[in-house]
Amino acid sequence: MNGKRTTTLLISTLAFVLLAAADLRPLMWASPVAPAAAESDFPNGAVVGLIGTPHLWIADENGVLHWGGDTRALRPRYVDWSTRIDVSLDTLKTLTRGDPYLTAGLLKDGQPIYLVKWETEESVPRLFHIQCIPDVELFGIKTENYLNFVIDRPDWESRTWEGLRLQASSLQHLELPGAATCGTPTGTPATPTTTATPAPTRPKIPLSSSDVNSCMSTLQRYGLAVTDVNRDRAVTVSLPPSVSPSTQPIVMQLAPLVRSPTSTATDFLSPAVNIAIGFARFGRNLTAPDANSPANVSAGSYLVVVRGGDSPRTVLASCSNSNEIAVPALPTIRRMLTRDVLPPQAIITSSGICYAWNRVQLCTLPSPRAGMSSAELSAMNQVMNQAVASLAAAGRLQASDINVGSVLPDVEGAVAVQASRGSVLAAPASSWTGIAANNAIAGALHVDMEITGIPGTARVPAGDYAVRVNGSTSTGWTAVLVATDGSQYQVPATMQEVLGSATTPDVAVVNLAFILSQDVQLCFFGECAP
Repeated sequence: MNGKRTTTLLISTLAFVLLAAADLRPLMWASPVAPAAAESDFPNGAVVGLIGTPHLWIADENGVLHWGGDTRALRPRYVDWSTRIDVSLDTLKTLTRGDPYLTAGLLKDGQPIYLVKWETEESVPRLFHIQCIPDVELFGIKTENYLNFVIDRPDWESRTWEGLRLQASSLQHLELPGAATCGTPTGTPATPTTTATPAPTRPKIPLSSSDVNSCMSTLQRYGLAVTDVNRDRAVTVSLPPSVSPSTQPIVMQLAPLVRSPTSTATDFLSPAVNIAIGFARFGRNLTAPDANSPANVSAGSYLVVVRGGDSPRTVLASCSNSNEIAVPALPTIRRMLTRDVLPPQAIITSSGICYAWNRVQLCTLPSPRAGMSSAELSAMNQVMNQAVASLAAAGRLQASDINVGSVLPDVEGAVAVQASRGSVLAAPASSWTGIAANNAIAGALHVDMEITGIPGTARVPAGDYAVRVNGSTSTGWTAVLVATDGSQYQVPATMQEVLGSATTPDVAVVNLAFILSQDVQLCFFGECAP
């Protein structure tokens, strides 16, 4: 930054301060910070949370509170995560707040002010728009430190941060959850003057905000906020009416994180590592069908965490209490061979749950079957066996073509989403060879409720179907559903690696995917990734 621009910036800022003082009114962004009611109540390193928000302040050796902007800024600080108290906004305003702990300051881009949030595992920061001036003040910005922390964009981009020169336009822009009662906005990013008609979207059962919000304290324990859970990419296993009349048909929902939890799988090798990789909500209590499954898992929301070391382990961190339930079986860490998974993705297979990001995929228990009763499991197998028998009798496939032991329910179509019910039972082919196929069997479907409302897909009536595919990994794929009466329904078949290092055919919920081999994995009823 050249001297002329520095001088101009300082003169203009100081002139503004002097004019405001002469007018005998406090600066909007520099309300006086009230003295602490009892500073000694906060020992060195204590964590103070603002109720109803993800915002945290850390007490220093004098009991003064400092807003923690990101985990990278907390690395040189002493933080006692076991000592935490949550306070109301009114109480927080009575406590002494010092300078915030920030890695790369607050970026001022015209009127808007952004927190430059740079977590320890991120290669570059993200910009979080601070919603209003009272929030800026609450975070510890006042007249005497304003120029130290609030940096105009040209100045900010001219500096080196963590050894890097960064451009604001290349960074992800998000909204920072509010802290104070916002009245005067810091400004909002400019919006395009032209608008486009939103593309039709595939109906899906949403992951509710209340489910994620209930996990706030657990997320904070692992350096995350509710906004770090990607609700828009949630996947759901819910039972169809033919399997269960239950008033709680949803077995489980998974959501990945917004950003990648690690760079590579080697990040799990350190024994000191505890990394959250995704979110899970179980609609029912889970049973432990074998010694490798986690036991005593109650219905509710959980953070899925990996504890590192030579043999990494997964735990389910409860959002309703401090319990952390270990998964006895070691997770399977897979390598994605053909794509970088960005943004992160969650899938559910017949045998477990998986989270993928970059070139890493980690699969672990519990399986969806752990949330089903013995009567439901029996009914599901019976329905699928009957569907395969009907298709075989009609000459649409041979019974030996289908592995009914890997059946999985899926939610497809507007009717199913409206009822929060599964509409499909799917089972994969028993075997698969090669990277090309001519009218080959990929699996079988029992459509319990008609499939409608999926962009680019015709209505599929209730019934039983053989799934036949044509194509190759080089030319692309087409698929047709063949009903017992010979009726045929063309459906899109998108080639995309869903399950890394797959060795045997399986099905997965991401949309609906038939995983036939490591090389041939086909997604139906919409693309696997947005």
